[in-house]
Order: sequence, then structure tokens, then C-alpha cells
Amino acid sequence: DGGASFQLRFNLPQDAVDPNTPNGNDFFKGGVTDIEYDPADANTLYFTMFDYGVFRLTGGGAPQNIYAGAGPDPAGFGIRYEVAAAELSNGKTRLYVYDGRNEVAGPGGSIADGSRVLRSDDARAATPAFLMLSSPTRGTPGYTSFDICAQQCSYDMPIAVSPNDPDVVMIGGQTQYGELPPYAGADKSNGRNVMLSRNAGELFTDMSGEAKDPFEANHPDVQILAFHPMNANILFIGSDGGIVRTSGSYVNDSSDCSDPDRNLSGLNLTECQMFLSFIPDDLITMNAGL
Repeated sequence: DGGASFQLRFNLPQDAVDPNTPNGNDFFKGGVTDIEYDPADANTLYFTMFDYGVFRLTGGGAPQNIYAGAGPDPAGFGIRYEVAAAELSNGKTRLYVYDGRNEVAGPGGSIADGSRVLRSDDARAATPAFLMLSSPTRGTPGYTSFDICAQQCSYDMPIAVSPNDPDVVMIGGQTQYGELPPYAGADKSNGRNVMLSRNAGELFTDMSGEAKDPFEANHPDVQILAFHPMNANILFIGSDGGIVRTSGSYVNDSSDCSDPDRNLSGLNLTECQMFLSFIPDDLITMNAGL
């Protein structure tokens, strides 16, 4: 009825209120962070709930939990999930899932588990199958989408798919400070708080900075992403610092990885060359008047 009235369709247990704390200590569990209609079936929608995963709702039926992820957060803060849906040429629906699970430390300071991206190419199937796109294995294409929201997934983890091409998808997170000067660590990226894939999530490249020295960069905390509806080469990036957009032109800046100032070799050089193989030639700030 055009928003005149609303009815509760679904609810799950949430954190109990602790009356002995100033804020109740009931933060996220059961909270809905994303709702998207199926682009190929207006009778179907998808929604995500902290700690419970991804659900599909069709017509008047009961919601189905189609992706449960890692389950409840053992730390009690809440695991966040986000989705992006696109129609395929065969009429089926592709659903990207951004799973914001907690980091798990590995040997030698590595991360053994963390946020990841998955994809189903038939989200309306009775039981959708999801392909894991991310990998903790360094130097592989899957590593380009692994642990992007790091320790702030409850705050920074948007995902968006192009309205014109289901193979083009971008994710956001928090800046990988250790990959930038002057912070400790190999200077192997431009920050990686926005990553773009042009091959259905197999490989992502860094949209965080432009191909200039010094370069314009967006704020470290990315909240929302969007494609220009008339020109999907133009990306809009919304963060705690406002809005920037890409010019719509991109370059292969991987040669910058061999700059002596970066001092990269081995896996760090390989990863840098992947991250910078397709980046914006210009980032344009849009904060005037905001």
C-alpha cells in the first residue's frame, strides 16, 4: 500500500538486554543489514541478518536460510552479511554474498580466516550452491577479495553489482594500513578499501587510489558503493569522509610495483601487480555542498 502500513514477516532472537550496562549491551544479533529484490523475479527478495546469514523470501512463504556462514559470533559482537543480486542471460539470478566473519590468526602473523566473497549462479534454486571466491592463500586471485573488511566488518562491508553486467562487482572495507607508507609492512597496494572485479569475483583490483603520485584516495572507512546507472564504468564510493567517484577510465598501473620506493619482491610484488593491474586514472571528490 505504498508504505502506508507495515507488517512483521520475520524475526529471530536477538541479544538479551543487560540492565547493568549503560547501553544494554544488545548490539547486532538479529539485525537486518541488507534487503534486495530479485532482479529476475519481483516476488522474491533476499535479506541478511547479523549472526544468522542470508535468507530468501518468496511470496507469502516462510523465509529460507540459504547461507548460514560461520554461525553466531563467538566474540558476541555479531557476524555481518551483505548481498548483491544480478540477472544472468539464462534468466537465473546470480547472488554475491559478502561474509564478514572474524579474523582468525595463522602462523607467522598471517590471517588463516577472515571475510570472504561467495557466488551462486542460481539463487532461486531449491538449495543454492555457493562458490567460494576468496582465499587466504597469498599470491592467488582469491586473495584479492580475502579479509577486505578485516576487523571492522560490522561497520565497513558494502557490496554492489553492475546494473549492466553481472560479472562486474565491487566490495568495500577498511583501509589496509600496513600496505601503505608510512605504516609498517610492504607497500603493495593503494589501500584496498574498495576492490572491483570484472570476471564474476575471480580477481579484484584496487579502486582506493588513482594512478597518480601522489594520489587522491577515499576515506579509510567505506560504507556504500554504487554504479552510475547510465555509465557503469563510473563508480561512486561513499565513506565517512563523503563521496568520491571514478572518472570512468582505468589503467594498468602494475609497473608502479617495481618502483624502488615500494621495495617489493616475491609474493608482495606478485600481489601488488594483481592489485594495481586495473585502477582508476582519476578519483574525483564530490563533497562540495554536502
